[in-house]
Amino acid sequence: MKSIVNLAKKCFRKSPGFTLAEMMVAMTVGGFVMAGVFAVWTQLFDVTATNSNYMAAFRQVQNAGDWISNDALMTQEVYHMASSDLDGDIGAADVEITVDDVDGFPPFGVICIEGELIQYTGIDTTDEKFTGCVRGSAAAAHSDGESVTVFLTLNWTAWSGASSWAPRIT
Repeated sequence: MKSIVNLAKKCFRKSPGFTLAEMMVAMTVGGFVMAGVFAVWTQLFDVTATNSNYMAAFRQVQNAGDWISNDALMTQEVYHMASSDLDGDIGAADVEITVDDVDGFPPFGVICIEGELIQYTGIDTTDEKFTGCVRGSAAAAHSDGESVTVFLTLNWTAWSGASSWAPRIT
C-alpha cells in the first residue's frame, strides 16, 4: 500500500497542471462550441414553432373542408343554373316578379337581374312569378325581356331536423 502512495506522489509532483494561456484557449473553444449548439437549438425551436403554426392552420382548413363535404353529402335537392326573361316591367319596390317560365327554378332562393340580387321565398307556377321577393339596397327598375337567372342552389335538412338552408341577402 505504501508503494501505491509513493507512486501517486511521484506522478502528481511531476504534473505541472494547466497554464493560464491553455485555460483561456480551452474556454474560448468551449464558448464557440456552446454558441454553435445554442444557435442550432434556437433555430430548431423556431422551425418547430413555425411548423406547428402551419400544421394548425392546415388542420383548420381540413376541418372546414370536412364540414363543407358533410353538408354537400346531406344535400337533398340540387338546382343548376336556370334562366328566364322578365314578363313585363318591374319597379324598385315590387315584391312579385313575373317571368316567361319558372320551370327549373328552385322553390326559393336568389335570382339575379342585371347584377341585382333578389331573394325570393316562393314560386307561383300558375302565374309564372316569384313571390316574397326581398330586394337589397341596390334595388332598381327593370324592363320587360331582361334576363333572370338563378345559380346553383343546394337545399338540405340538418341532422337536427331544422329547415332547409337558403341564401340570404343582407
